[in-house]
Amino acid sequence: MNKKNKQILGKISLSNSFWRYLAVAALVISLAVSLTLTVQSYNIPVKTKGDYIISRISQKGVYHYIAEASPSLIYNNESEIGEGRPLYLKLVKGLNIGFTYTLASPQGIRQVNGTIETSIVISSYTWRKTYLVYPPTHFNTSKTSRSYSLNLSDILSEAGIIEKEIGSRSGDYNITLTNIIHVSAILDNGRKYIQTFTPALNLEIKSSNPLLYVDGLRHSDNYVDKKAWSATNNLSIMGAQYPVSSVRKASLLTSSIISPLLAFAIIKGRGKEGHKDEIRELLEKYDDIIVKGRVSTNKALTTIELDNFKEMAQISDRTLKPVLNDGSDFYLVDGGILYHYRASSQQVKQ
Repeated sequence: MNKKNKQILGKISLSNSFWRYLAVAALVISLAVSLTLTVQSYNIPVKTKGDYIISRISQKGVYHYIAEASPSLIYNNESEIGEGRPLYLKLVKGLNIGFTYTLASPQGIRQVNGTIETSIVISSYTWRKTYLVYPPTHFNTSKTSRSYSLNLSDILSEAGIIEKEIGSRSGDYNITLTNIIHVSAILDNGRKYIQTFTPALNLEIKSSNPLLYVDGLRHSDNYVDKKAWSATNNLSIMGAQYPVSSVRKASLLTSSIISPLLAFAIIKGRGKEGHKDEIRELLEKYDDIIVKGRVSTNKALTTIELDNFKEMAQISDRTLKPVLNDGSDFYLVDGGILYHYRASSQQVKQ
């Protein structure tokens, strides 16, 4: 094989290797980009969800009281006892109770229409009695007040009558003052809301305890009118915005296509590279007996397949016949015999 043919063969082999490596590199980069987009897209939710606040409404009911007491040493002969001080049932004659209702909204209130109904429930373990203190009373402002007077002597006297009627005597009573509020409000945003609020003040009397307990002075209720919303999240790719769900599908599909192609290209490339390496090695080592050419004869030839090129080289030395090279096939014609060897990716046998 002459020097010029060697150079041409080297250039062709180098060119083929370059384009093969370039193709593999392109597949590797594409797979890396696809996997990166897959990871990024799965770190971002497909949609962002939340609640849009349309309106907020708050209702507050606050009770306050002053107890009327008989002159005593423990109260320093004071006739009015304020909140926070112990209330001794034997000394306290009654309670003057005030109640304030407030309706508020950060959206602003345009119009209010409501009613307040007040009742008292006296109960024991075995009975319960309800008294209507005030029938429904109309109000049209966002803040309104009421006042009540409770005579404990009258309440305990009535409880005694009831227990005498039913033949029961407990001495333990609960007194519950309840304001039932129905309100309709139109806000500045044009929304109309109807709310119900029932703050209750509780008084507890126990025969085993000299104190009157008061509970439930402050009450509140909050209503939020909200609407659920959701927005599709996008992923920025080279300045363009794409829905996350679309990026997920596209990246998974691309990865599933590129992965087998890349594996095939690497495996195939290694096979071809080994195959071409052997051909190149044979052409370089036996360039004195190998020539480019094809077998062309009209005679019927007996073909003998050789397992290694060394045998063909020995036959060439013995017969002084050249070895013809056609791609990966090597031939030697000796009379009516055609010797054939096909190069493989295996190591060349010496």
